[in-house]
Amino acid sequence: MNNIVSLELRALRKERKLTQPELSRLSGIPQNQISSMETASRSPSFQNICKLCNAMNISCDEFWRRCKIKVDLGGEEAKEEQAEGG
Repeated sequence: MNNIVSLELRALRKERKLTQPELSRLSGIPQNQISSMETASRSPSFQNICKLCNAMNISCDEFWRRCKIKVDLGGEEAKEEQAEGG
């Protein structure tokens, strides 16, 4: 699940056409932590996920729905995104 959360954070940031430094400024989370969350080398806290969601104008509920859909699909979309380089 952590990998799906990481991939979804990255996908959402890219959909919003934000760089990691821009998202850092909007969310108050250091850019190196955002990078670590997106690569799954660091598990994001619920609080940080909510900060990132707020900065990207998406509700936490909607973010978790998006993650759940990928889990329900067996992670196939997440695997494809990872294979494509994300």
